[in-house]
Amino acid sequence: MTQKNTDYLQFDLNGKRIYFVLDHSTALLTWKKAFDDKIINKGATIFHIDKHTDIYFDNENEAKSKQILEMSDLEIKDFIQTELSASNDEFIVNAMVSGLIKDGISIYFEESFDRPNNGRIEGDIVKIVCNGIKHKYYLYREKDISNIDSTDIQTILKNLEISDNLILDIDLDFFTDCKDGTMMPRNLDAIYNQINSDLFSEIFKMSNIISIALEPSHCGGNEECKNILSSVMNCICSNSDTLNLQYVNDKFLSEVSLWKYIDCE
Repeated sequence: MTQKNTDYLQFDLNGKRIYFVLDHSTALLTWKKAFDDKIINKGATIFHIDKHTDIYFDNENEAKSKQILEMSDLEIKDFIQTELSASNDEFIVNAMVSGLIKDGISIYFEESFDRPNNGRIEGDIVKIVCNGIKHKYYLYREKDISNIDSTDIQTILKNLEISDNLILDIDLDFFTDCKDGTMMPRNLDAIYNQINSDLFSEIFKMSNIISIALEPSHCGGNEECKNILSSVMNCICSNSDTLNLQYVNDKFLSEVSLWKYIDCE
């Protein structure tokens, strides 16, 4: 099994801290970094845009998860590589256990998801109890952000009592479709419409940090992942804002031979 990549790149863009990671579970390290840099505080809210809900949690990791905010970077990297699920779907509940994240919402479109062992599902809400604290993780199944009625999300955001402590977390596999058994980027216009939707624009403005997982094996490959990343960031970086995507590509998406691409049905 290929070891997870725990490297990340960070950029500051128009007052926003943006982190790029290859494997999604490494986002946990970037959130800890943002906490150490006093960009976010304990009890943050996560707005998660992903093909999957990433709500898996292994109870055997609970004790170490409680120590995340006290861990060094090397200790967190080791935790990610050796303890967390190989499927890159275990990191959000771990952040809840640590106290870093309080509640969240997941915009997803994959039918199945893993309920954490310490949680239960009530309607479209996963309710999780960590260290005696009740957490809510709202599930909103939708493949196109631009189709979402912003009033629906506003109701949820109001319930979550978001102030100025928000993580926008994006997995690029959200912007894919299954074509001939392979995950491929969606039409570029469709990506543009989603990133420029009122909902995404509002969440982006509200966010303190943005973490972006590339996950090329779920995007059809490195070149396809580059196309999605370019489309997303060209929408975010209006007016030719400076962001060196070539550096991101060279760092994470240059070794095509490393990736076993995920097929779909």
